[in-house]
Amino acid sequence: MCKVTPNSDSISRASSRDEKKKARSMRAERPSNYLSIKQVMELTNVTRATVHHYLEFGIIPKPIKTSHNMAYYSPKTAEIIAITKELRKRFIPLSKVKEVLDLSGILGIKDLLRKTSELGEVMDEVVRPDGPGMSKDDILKNFSITSEDIEVLENLELCIEGEDGVYDQLSVEIISVLSRLIEAGVSEGAGFKLADLHFYKDAISELISKEASYLSEKLISMEPKDDVFSLLKTVLRSSEDVLILLRRRMILKGYSSIELLAKQS
Repeated sequence: MCKVTPNSDSISRASSRDEKKKARSMRAERPSNYLSIKQVMELTNVTRATVHHYLEFGIIPKPIKTSHNMAYYSPKTAEIIAITKELRKRFIPLSKVKEVLDLSGILGIKDLLRKTSELGEVMDEVVRPDGPGMSKDDILKNFSITSEDIEVLENLELCIEGEDGVYDQLSVEIISVLSRLIEAGVSEGAGFKLADLHFYKDAISELISKEASYLSEKLISMEPKDDVFSLLKTVLRSSEDVLILLRRRMILKGYSSIELLAKQS
């Protein structure tokens, strides 16, 4: 009987197939305790785009790819994203989060979160109104505001009703100012709508975000709490005065430019 001896080409092909099979097996193997992107999204309640954004920014570690369309993320990824989300709510920029992560890892951003929480408590004490509020019935009796107006202000999150049915002092102050405007003729009948306040809110929201990021970076390492409270109180109240004055300056500058153009024409 003739014995068939495989030639070198057949041996090479068989070896190549074995290597490819082994490589596919290794790629398909899921690392222990690692998470798919779907699991990361479910654990942190963020979108796929957010995960990819944090990855591109260097906030979370690169995943281990097991195929061209499958990757698994380190178990600490979900924790980093959760902490980063909280820091972003406190206006901490991603650049700062990455800086702390690079220097001190997860423990560093946990400490940053603790400090921003403490700073947030101080800020809350400074800006939260402590005067008496008013019920909706009392507001309707005392101001030129309707129930529909209050609903618009609630939708804009400018007026907040407590669980006891009382609007806080800040809500009352906002309603008082708007009531004076309505009485002066700045009303819906003249073409003004309370819903148009959104452009003020949008502009102020952007300013506050930048201001909070700036103040947090400057004050976050300050101790003790009393010093932070005193300084923050001064800064916030003075910045309100500065904002009013800057607004006036910009208005004057704008009208001066209009007058100059009118003269030139």
